[in-house]
Amino acid sequence: MKKIALCEFDPTKYGQLMSVDVVDIESFRDYLWKNPVYGTNYYSIYLITHSTEMLEVDGKSVSARPGMIVCSRPGELWRWEEQSRQEGVYLYWTDDFLNSFFRDPHFIDSFTFFQAGRSSSFLYPDTRLFRRLLALFSQMREEIASKKLNEAQHILRAMVYETLMLLERANNIPPTKDMDYSRTSYYIKEFQKLAQTHYKKERHVEYYAGRLYITSNYLNKIVRQSLGIPTKQYLSNLLYDEAERLLKYTTLTVNDIASELGLDTAYFIKVFRQKKSITPLQYRNENLKK
Repeated sequence: MKKIALCEFDPTKYGQLMSVDVVDIESFRDYLWKNPVYGTNYYSIYLITHSTEMLEVDGKSVSARPGMIVCSRPGELWRWEEQSRQEGVYLYWTDDFLNSFFRDPHFIDSFTFFQAGRSSSFLYPDTRLFRRLLALFSQMREEIASKKLNEAQHILRAMVYETLMLLERANNIPPTKDMDYSRTSYYIKEFQKLAQTHYKKERHVEYYAGRLYITSNYLNKIVRQSLGIPTKQYLSNLLYDEAERLLKYTTLTVNDIASELGLDTAYFIKVFRQKKSITPLQYRNENLKK
């Protein structure tokens, strides 16, 4: 019974606590070959230096090529080709690496390429910027190799911040309402965090409103205004998006998937068919052909 693997950050890799790392993707090769589909518990920026393969992140697939950049959030799924031979440099860090310094739980959301609702995880910078980032990543690796990790953490934090600012400037996407830290924005961000954690067991609006100390009517109002759909639909989308991932990337039975999502099997099949116009098994079989 195969489940989706979780690639976790190892904070003790260098013998003491370290919340950031920069490596060649080659160092992940064995893991990728064993687990071509996996989720992560960290943020990452991947600079692709060689590829003629397809790469999928967060449900979006592209033909990867040298000079591309991939930005990924915790919980997003990666799908590589079997026995991938891609080459590149991979920067990754845990939530606390930047939050502990900037003391703002929404700091990373101010960057358009890391927002949860962004259109794509893939960036296409010009050659000059890509080379500058490669040089910056190389400097980070030198800091890590110096083994003066206590001092290096502050320098690395500044370098990661520089990376984020360079990408934001190059991405050139105008700020959205989602980026201001108004009261509404705060509640939406906190709701999304709670939903990601509890959507399998808690599907009532009242639960989330109670956790946020606001009324259900107010939560419904701001979710519809900010996300464009009712709160219940947002929670249902999370549930059935996960169902699609489990059908597509695991060998769990339909019964097992329904149980994993806290649903009765007959109800799960009925609603899935309403949403996709096909049964769960038909969906799995169609995706096996691709």
